[in-house]
Formats: sequence, structure tokens, C-alpha cells
Amino acid sequence: MNVFLIEIRKLALIRLFILILAIKLIIAIGFNFLSQKLYNQPINKGKHNFESLTEEFIIVVLVAPIVETILFQFLPFKMIPKVRYKKYLYIVVSAIFFAFFHQYSMLYALNAFVSGILFSYSYWLSSENKPFLFVTALHLSYNLFAFLLNNYF
Repeated sequence: MNVFLIEIRKLALIRLFILILAIKLIIAIGFNFLSQKLYNQPINKGKHNFESLTEEFIIVVLVAPIVETILFQFLPFKMIPKVRYKKYLYIVVSAIFFAFFHQYSMLYALNAFVSGILFSYSYWLSSENKPFLFVTALHLSYNLFAFLLNNYF
């Protein structure tokens, strides 16, 4: 393949990564604002009880994105049969499972459903170019951003 085309595809993936991460951050800020107005607390308040920041970092930033990408993007993508509307079925099923796994509150589950749509759509879009790494990096980046904001700002 032409080296120029490979570079263009890499640039397109970087742009896609930045765009989806920005959308996810904006949506999360919106849900957090809504949670503040409705419940007078951040959307993630009291969801987990970690022994230390190190434990939280390892679980939330490093382990969860890998495990959740396997469970909610990779496996559904491989298991849903090739049907006419596979793309839409995959995205919706994946997002529902992702939300079900994150049902700390109705608002949190709704936020997770939207995140699940973004992550599964990202998996679908990058399916020709290491989608597992793409979505794991995207999820990890968002969780790192949330971890830093929650614990240091």
C-alpha cells in the first residue's frame, strides 16, 4: 500500500479519536451538570469505594477500559451475526450492555448508554484498523481525564 495513503489513514484515525473524545467529554460535562442540578452532587459521587488512589487508578484507568472493551465492544462485534442491519444492532446491543453494567443511578446509566454508543460506533468505524486498541485508548483517555478531575481538581 502506498505510504502516503497509510499516513492519511493514520491522520484520519487521530482526528476521529480527538473528535470522539471531545464529544464524550462534552456529554459527560452535560450529565454531570444535570446531576448537580437534580441531585446536588456529581454524577459519580459514591459509586466506588477504593482503598487508595493507586487502586482507583489501576482499576478505573488501566483495567476497566481493557475489560469493558472486550465485554462491550469486541465480543458483541464478533458474536452478532452478519445481518442486514448488523451495524445498528451491534451499536444498540453494545450500548445497552454497557449501560446495564453502569447502573449506579438512572442518570449514570443513561450517560453510560450514550458512552456505549460512542465506544461501539468508534469500534465499528475503526474496524479495519485495530479497533480494540482504538476504543481501549479512547476509553482509557476519558477515564484518565475523569480520574484527574475527580481527584486533583
